[in-house]
Amino acid sequence: MKHYPVFIGLIILAATAPALADFEVREQARSVQVRIDWQSYELQGRLFRPEVDGRRPMVVLAHGTCGGRCRRRGDGYMHPVARLFARSGYVAYAFNRLGYGGSEGYLGESHRSHESHGGCNTQDYETASRLVAQQIRPVVTELVKAPFVDPARVVVMGHSGGGLGAIALTEKGAPGLRGVISAAGARGGACAKGEYLGGHFYNENMKAAYQAYARSSTTPVLMLFAENDPRTARAESWRGAYAGAGGSVELVVLPRQPRSGHNIRRWDPADWAPPASRFLEGLGLPALQD
Repeated sequence: MKHYPVFIGLIILAATAPALADFEVREQARSVQVRIDWQSYELQGRLFRPEVDGRRPMVVLAHGTCGGRCRRRGDGYMHPVARLFARSGYVAYAFNRLGYGGSEGYLGESHRSHESHGGCNTQDYETASRLVAQQIRPVVTELVKAPFVDPARVVVMGHSGGGLGAIALTEKGAPGLRGVISAAGARGGACAKGEYLGGHFYNENMKAAYQAYARSSTTPVLMLFAENDPRTARAESWRGAYAGAGGSVELVVLPRQPRSGHNIRRWDPADWAPPASRFLEGLGLPALQD
């Protein structure tokens, strides 16, 4: 029987992070070789390291899910998040999943994503997000071997489809994984067509995914949603599904952000870094310097 706390509150806040050391950051392109479904792939990424000696905690960043034209652009929008973590003393790695940017893995000539799993009325979000987790896990496994990474202090942060994939990762875990931060974690936005309060299939399928991942999870999760992201209307039901199945989860709704509120590139770090810092400190990890 599992014995860990379940956070059941919904928190709406804006706060100020404490003053922290601000490290200089070194950046470099770095690819990772992974094996998925008995095949080898080279995944393109970028490593951000603080200029400090010794082994440091690590965060692996998972971008969202989108169509073919978007996939060719890659994950650069996660780089500002990576820099914030690195300035705060973390080794941060943002990578492109299969078929995104310069990473290998398009499926034949169709350029379908490795994560594709059905159309709007048939898509299996549960399986699709496990396919995202299936890519994050070997990246973590490879990077914890680096001499500058503390292999016992790892966090994964994902956005949108990558955020739901990060939660799926908690089902089986990953080496050194202390916790997961999911920013606007969801899939199927194009299928919902903005009708997040309607769409019985959409919400029930999403709840089933959150519920399934929690059943064998012992990893704490922080869910972040912006007040003006239309998906936030469903966020409490998703949190409830994860908590109800035994998962340790906290939901924080941030103040209104620019545009739709779903785009993490436009989130103000002054809004999301404080709750993320409290979560990280609760795991025995450094807070963020925003």
